[in-house]
Amino acid sequence: ASVLAPDLPLARWLFGAYLSREGLFEDAMRELTAAAELSPDDPVIAYEVGVALALQGRMDAALDAFARSVDLDQAEGWGLVVMGLTEAELDRMEEAARDLAAGARLRPEDVEAQLLASLAAAASGYEDLAYEMLERGRQTAQAGDLPLLEAVEDRINEGGESARSLLAQDLLSGALRERLMNRP
Repeated sequence: ASVLAPDLPLARWLFGAYLSREGLFEDAMRELTAAAELSPDDPVIAYEVGVALALQGRMDAALDAFARSVDLDQAEGWGLVVMGLTEAELDRMEEAARDLAAGARLRPEDVEAQLLASLAAAASGYEDLAYEMLERGRQTAQAGDLPLLEAVEDRINEGGESARSLLAQDLLSGALRERLMNRP
C-alpha cells in the first residue's frame, strides 16, 4: 500500500487493518498513522487505530482512538459497542453500560450487543436499562440465542454482581476479540 498508493488513505488503512489482525503491529501502526495523517477526520481510520492498539493490549490508548472514531461518526453503532466493550474490559462499567446501550440501540438486530449492554447495565446498578436491553434482545433473538438470553436474564435477576461475573468471566473477552477481528 505504501509503495503502490502512498497518498491514498483507503489503501493505507486497509493494509494497516490487515497487518494489525495478523499481529504485525509495528507495520500496522506505520500504515494506520500514515492513513490518519492523510485523512485525519475519517472515523474508520480512527477505529482501526483503536483496533490495532487493543490487539496489542494497549486498552487505554485504544479507548481514546475508539472515542475519536465515535465522535467523528456518532451514528455508527459498531464502534460504540466496541468502545463499550473496551470500557468494560477496563472495568469502567458505568461508561460501558452507557455506550453499549447506545450502540445496541443503533444496531437493533445485534442480539449479542443488546445482551452485553443488559449485563453492563445490571452490573452498574441500572436495573431499568438492564431489563430494557434484555427485552430488546428478546425481540430479535433467534432460537440459537435463547440459552444465552435465559442465562443473562437469570443473572440480572440475581443482581449486579452476578451480571458482572457473567460479563467479565464468560463473555467479555470473547465478544471484544471477535468484534476486533471482524467488521460487519
